[in-house]
Amino acid sequence: MPHIRILLLFLTLFSLSSCLTIGYQQPQPTGGKNLKEFPSSLIGKYSQEPGDKKADVEVRLHSVIFEDEELLGEGEISLSDTLLLRKYKKFYIVNWYDSKNACWVAHPFKYNESKLYLYSFNLGKDEAESQLSAYTPIVRKGSELLVINPTRKEFKRMLRAGSLWEVEVLHREN
Repeated sequence: MPHIRILLLFLTLFSLSSCLTIGYQQPQPTGGKNLKEFPSSLIGKYSQEPGDKKADVEVRLHSVIFEDEELLGEGEISLSDTLLLRKYKKFYIVNWYDSKNACWVAHPFKYNESKLYLYSFNLGKDEAESQLSAYTPIVRKGSELLVINPTRKEFKRMLRAGSLWEVEVLHREN
């Protein structure tokens, strides 16, 4: 699996590999409280394969370090006004403001037993428009962009819809 795909899932920094950006009018979940730091249970280095000595992602208290030059250059990205972390039910949600498309891009993830479960939309453009409109109205469309504005309840329903998401796993290094 390409490194960029994992990083997109985790920090939602760019559009999906299909070149379609699915954005949100506001950070998710709507009205959620921003966390000031990553929980201590998440701090560590993560790789695609168990036992891999080269970390793909390193989570620190206030930032994340990437080992992939295809994203804004490899390096450290800190929580800020344009990179938000929220907790919702059993999920953490990373929200990044995409200034090019004037929307928030968000991806949920879970942590369990030293693994990160990264959720990313698994939809092409036509499929995304059709499936997402069953959950929430599409408020803006472009050739490579869909922007939605789900309520908390609609976002919860979307999280439960397995058909919307592709789940990838990163393994924590010991």
